[in-house]
Amino acid sequence: MHTLLGFAISMLLVFITNTAYDKWWEGRKLWGSLVNNSRNISIKLVAMLPASATENRIFFRKVIPAFAFSLYHHLMAEQTRVKLFDTVNAPASLKNIDNKKHVPNQVAALLFSQTNQLYKQSIISGGQFIILNAELQSFTDISGACERIKNTPIPFSYCIFLKKFIFFYVLALPFGL
Repeated sequence: MHTLLGFAISMLLVFITNTAYDKWWEGRKLWGSLVNNSRNISIKLVAMLPASATENRIFFRKVIPAFAFSLYHHLMAEQTRVKLFDTVNAPASLKNIDNKKHVPNQVAALLFSQTNQLYKQSIISGGQFIILNAELQSFTDISGACERIKNTPIPFSYCIFLKKFIFFYVLALPFGL
């Protein structure tokens, strides 16, 4: 009996461990994508923006890391707040973020707004705007995928069966010994 229950417990533990590892690995890949996309958009902005657009460069230098920072705190279920390395020199638009709403989406909206403004002012061309838009869209895609991982629990049936099998295993252990 104990051999059979031990086998069932080990199989359930394997399923739970594999599920947890898959969630961790997918999250790790998504966070790596966020880092790469942040680097890509930074490289593209440096190449596309003229040297005279220092105010825009400073804005993107502050807000791109703010997205990752706000997403991290949003996923950790902490009081989401945007607190950059240097809040005194942070763009005014970052100071107007409503902490009661979805902060990563607000930061992504700021990035898109600024990019759209650059297009309207003819600082970047339509083709460049399309390239930057794809990079910005990937930020919200990554945010949604990370939220999906966070909000999808390990299947309840695994946990219930594991608890039942452990209970019966421990209950029958003195008789088995």
